[in-house]
Amino acid sequence: HSNFISAAKILFRGPQHGEELELPLNFVVRIDLDGWGFTDTDSVRLISLTQTCAENANNPQSIRTYRLGCPGINGTTCRVPEVMEDIRVRVVSSEMTGIYIKSIDIGENHSVLTFTGDVTKEVEDGEAITVAE
Repeated sequence: HSNFISAAKILFRGPQHGEELELPLNFVVRIDLDGWGFTDTDSVRLISLTQTCAENANNPQSIRTYRLGCPGINGTTCRVPEVMEDIRVRVVSSEMTGIYIKSIDIGENHSVLTFTGDVTKEVEDGEAITVAE
């Protein structure tokens, strides 16, 4: 982490309470949220630490110090969020897909997961599969 410069702390209050993330400045980042009960209709709105979610009849204004859609092709998709814009949450789970881990072969340098179905349709490039107890 010696190359990172702390730009902000983000506190998420959702399915897993009190999660804080420190994000680097001038880097494209992906935010992974842990918890339970997420759905495809959920979203995240980044607000100032001085705000509460109850402001403006439970519709607080978003901070506008970050960009969405980055990196973009010639900067065309990298943009400042709208004042009331939510960030879409992409959720994939075994409960949603019906695909489960069939077996795990743990090796010295890597592990191989075998699934009950084709996961390549569910996981996009750059995404990770997390295994929880």
